[in-house]
Amino acid sequence: MIKRVMRKYSGEFGEGSERGARAALEATREALAKRAEGNALRDAYILGEFSYADVAMAMAMELVCPAPGSPFRRRSAAVACCTWEEASKEFADLLDWRDAVVERHGGFKWG
Repeated sequence: MIKRVMRKYSGEFGEGSERGARAALEATREALAKRAEGNALRDAYILGEFSYADVAMAMAMELVCPAPGSPFRRRSAAVACCTWEEASKEFADLLDWRDAVVERHGGFKWG
């Protein structure tokens, strides 16, 4: 699914698209680390307090690996389709952050 979305919005899928996605994930990690000020990354917010930036990034993380409670978790084929294995491992800390944000704010309401 990640390849399909990247193809749809970037015109093509290739190394450049993957590099761009990884760069965005790295930038998110850096922003959270800066805001965490020595505390756990999972307790930080992108802009210092809860905002749409956190919601948008948490939703984007669904294309790395679906969150617990996500409708994508209902079928194993959907989980496989929506999981970017390499990034799931490399950015496990961001997935943990996403799960913490969702938990703190009562979960995202799915349709």
